Amino acid sequence: MKPTRPARQFAPAALFALTLALGGCGHYKMGGTVPQTMRNVSVPVFANDTEHAEVGRVVTKAIREKMINQGAFSIVPDQAAGLRVQGAVSNYSGGSVRYDRNHSTSVDEYRMSLTVTIDLVEPATGNILLGGRRITGATTFITRGDYLTGMQDALPRAADDIARQVIDLIQGLNPAGEEIAQ
Repeated sequence: MKPTRPARQFAPAALFALTLALGGCGHYKMGGTVPQTMRNVSVPVFANDTEHAEVGRVVTKAIREKMINQGAFSIVPDQAAGLRVQGAVSNYSGGSVRYDRNHSTSVDEYRMSLTVTIDLVEPATGNILLGGRRITGATTFITRGDYLTGMQDALPRAADDIARQVIDLIQGLNPAGEEIAQ
């Protein structure tokens, strides 16, 4: 039986959509490079060495959520973990990026950045797999006069940038827990 005309017209579009959908997923890693022993992760609340309350908790939450959403990790208590991600937030800052062209003293866009120091530790042995790694997460935000609210709104996005980089670090470890040279 010969396909109907609408079915023949739909087939190339369906094939194209399928190609795009599958092709777009080709770069995404579901933790295939993460050693099995490091997939149970403990993430204690990060220390906050800044003057801004709750920054350590926001970064910790972002890392935990990104790991869960990524699919290769389980967040577990320290005694059940094969890997502990611990750290401290050392810098929380913002600065102007773009000014209003009509008012040279009026800022249109700001950049906010967070800097953390990360340690990847084997909880059972205390062995430091990666120590003292500094990571900076950043984002920009636009505000009309309320700078502090803009900074608070931007904080989760900068923390999410740090979380992405932490996962990249873990995925860059080989099965022995050593960093793979890039």
